[in-house]
Amino acid sequence: MDELLTKPAEAPTPRQILDEEWQRALDNPGETDEEMDSLMRDGTVAIRYGILTQLLGKIVNPEWSATCLKKGKSSTSDRWSPRGFCKKWVVPWAQDNENVIGTSPDPYVSNPMRKLQLDGNDESIKEEDKHSWRKFVSLMEAVETNNSSQYTRNQFQRCLKSVARIYRSTKQRYTLPTQISAEETNLIVHAFLAEDEGGFRHQAVTAAILRAFGQETGMFSRVDSLKINTADAARGTPGDALCYKSEALVLAAEVKDRTISIVDLESTFEKVRQSETNTLLLLTRKIQDPATKARIEGEFQRGIDTREASVEEIVRVAIALASEQCRIKFLKEVGKEIDEKAPSPKHKKAWSNALKQQPKP
Repeated sequence: MDELLTKPAEAPTPRQILDEEWQRALDNPGETDEEMDSLMRDGTVAIRYGILTQLLGKIVNPEWSATCLKKGKSSTSDRWSPRGFCKKWVVPWAQDNENVIGTSPDPYVSNPMRKLQLDGNDESIKEEDKHSWRKFVSLMEAVETNNSSQYTRNQFQRCLKSVARIYRSTKQRYTLPTQISAEETNLIVHAFLAEDEGGFRHQAVTAAILRAFGQETGMFSRVDSLKINTADAARGTPGDALCYKSEALVLAAEVKDRTISIVDLESTFEKVRQSETNTLLLLTRKIQDPATKARIEGEFQRGIDTREASVEEIVRVAIALASEQCRIKFLKEVGKEIDEKAPSPKHKKAWSNALKQQPKP
């Protein structure tokens, strides 16, 4: 029993390290880093994969050389095979993350990466590419010179933060169906909303369905939506999505991924009273509290027409009435909302995965 209690924890796999640091980078990508950004935006896919692979390998085993490319005939502890390591760990990670650093299944196949050691002056490197290769080699040489696990980890985080900034600024290519049923559409939405910390996905779906259905039926000529993190700056705005007809505000939609509270309601009602519309759509989890229900009824008597439903209920009804063309437009509009307003790229991946799976009813 004592042996079990004192047994050291197993070391994380390279993929676990990569996934954990990637999530940190997505959550906090930091500011522009000109040196690393230029390398991670470089047109040479081997450099982008090479930086990430060499640094990850060095983290996994600090004895491995960051400038080594092959084991060769040497049996010293600093020799390893980055090419095999990359294909086993880094390529699958990239594929699972929308090929964020490139689509090559074997990035080390290019001539400059098939040497024993990194060399920025290799004759196989094109003259116009040598500047980038020298910067790449210099970075790896600095890692070896410092020979510090913390320094290596810092460079690894720099690399992933740079990739995260690029990923944030890239519009996703979502795989849209050419034909889809109402029930399949609802299942996609349900899968996307299943994990929604912060409520952004509910807001994106709301804006998209109001826009697609409103335009098809002529109910709305325009639907505007707010970024989820601009609520304080837009304190006077009566909802998360605003629906217009001939430039007149006709409906305000307030979206919560939880049950709305009395405090939330007081603020929302006040903003609606100061707006051009008296029609409020509350998209929230079902309200059970008698006091909250009474507050809504009381405000109706004072002139604010409040409709209550969940986001999935609104989508279900609208999709049941809409044409198939409208369903596809709705899915496209969700993607646009995500690309333009998502606070984190994880929402892009979640929507992409939901569309790819296209669960059958």
